[in-house]
Amino acid sequence: MNNFIFLVNAEAVWAPRGTVACLADKNMNNFIFLVNAEAVWAPRGTVACLKDKNMNNFIFLVNAEAVWAPRGTVACLKDKNMNNFIFLVNAEALWAPRGTVVCLKVISMDNFHTLQMATSPI
Repeated sequence: MNNFIFLVNAEAVWAPRGTVACLADKNMNNFIFLVNAEAVWAPRGTVACLKDKNMNNFIFLVNAEAVWAPRGTVACLKDKNMNNFIFLVNAEALWAPRGTVVCLKVISMDNFHTLQMATSPI
């Protein structure tokens, strides 16, 4: 039970436990993420989130990429046309249009991260 074999159409894909594999569908509009024994469909441009076993890290599936974000951190991804930013905060994905300011509280509630135009905190 350490590895999984995913049978997708005529292909066999091996995915070790804890890893994320990605397959694009025929028309490249959706992606199938193979996570452990689960298959997750994510339409292009969307963000899905999976928690790891011990709930300390989150795996964000963005288009064809998997992004690991430790609990309490903030990651930022720009969308295709660079007009919006996707902030990945724990188990939540936040879209922020260019030029706006978003404020996120960290877990301890003692500090705040202010994100402006996807630059570093101010």
